[in-house]
Amino acid sequence: MRFDKDLYVPKLRYAGAQVILSSDRVTIHSEGDCILIFGNKAVAISSKGYVDINSEGTTINAPQIELGLQAKDKGEPVTKATSLLISLGQILKRLQDVSQALNRLSETGLGEAIPAIVKATEVLTSTISSELVNMKADVPSKTTFTR
Repeated sequence: MRFDKDLYVPKLRYAGAQVILSSDRVTIHSEGDCILIFGNKAVAISSKGYVDINSEGTTINAPQIELGLQAKDKGEPVTKATSLLISLGQILKRLQDVSQALNRLSETGLGEAIPAIVKATEVLTSTISSELVNMKADVPSKTTFTR
């Protein structure tokens, strides 16, 4: 379990009321509805082996999510795939336009092709500039970090 200086650190010698269960195996089962676990200051799940979560969907709602120890400090933000695909799609479309304009050289000759090539490269340059700004703002997650 990880405890940063800004997070709650439990008292090792606890003086309040508490319940301790210790056994070779503990099973909690709710057949009709759900199991709820609440902690006023923290909830910790730890295992020397694996921790498995099996469900039809999982939501983690927190202002900061770290996948790996010290992920925010030593890792990277997770990439938002949809935002990245949109930005890369815009750039690739403009590259395709430049490629098609260059391919028309053999059909139309240099004189007729130059205006289309110039226009396509101007649009490509503008698209790259704006998408680079968009990618810096939209692609990296500000919430989820990984190592």
